[in-house]
Amino acid sequence: NHTAISFCYINICNFSEISKSLTPKHLVRMIAYYFILYDAVATKFKVFRLKSFGDVGVFVSGLLGGKELSSQSAFTMAQFAGYVAQLLTPSFAHFPHRLPQIVDAFHNDHTMDENKAAKMYPVKIGLHSGQATTGLVDYGKTPFFEVYGASLSLTHRMMSSAAPSTVHVSTNFKE
Repeated sequence: NHTAISFCYINICNFSEISKSLTPKHLVRMIAYYFILYDAVATKFKVFRLKSFGDVGVFVSGLLGGKELSSQSAFTMAQFAGYVAQLLTPSFAHFPHRLPQIVDAFHNDHTMDENKAAKMYPVKIGLHSGQATTGLVDYGKTPFFEVYGASLSLTHRMMSSAAPSTVHVSTNFKE
């Protein structure tokens, strides 16, 4: 059991509507681009991507820390979320060649013009710090690491109620 770890949920605003207007190839490319960006920023701030489903990414910070509330894990998660939010705001002139760690995502894609800004959609981000139980689920052919607890549901609610291009934080996270 962990008494204080920080969670982050990120999703693309209006993803269902956006996905209807894209070809399957472009939809997969777009999702890959977002997750490559998330992972590059997560690596920079030593945040762990716990899971992803559809356009939603779930991240955690503070798993390797002590059992007590770690303001450092919350601060790290706030930096991660702020950085992602800034990179994905519609006003950010987002050219792939400006972010070297992501250029490879476009390297073999002849349908994208490197001199033209990639179409970016805003994200909603939710943050919460709280309790969780972690463990390795070793059942079946593929063991996997899992995190359980009400903190994940609360983080999801923070994300769901966030306005586009914003980071919505819980009271626990603020404290």
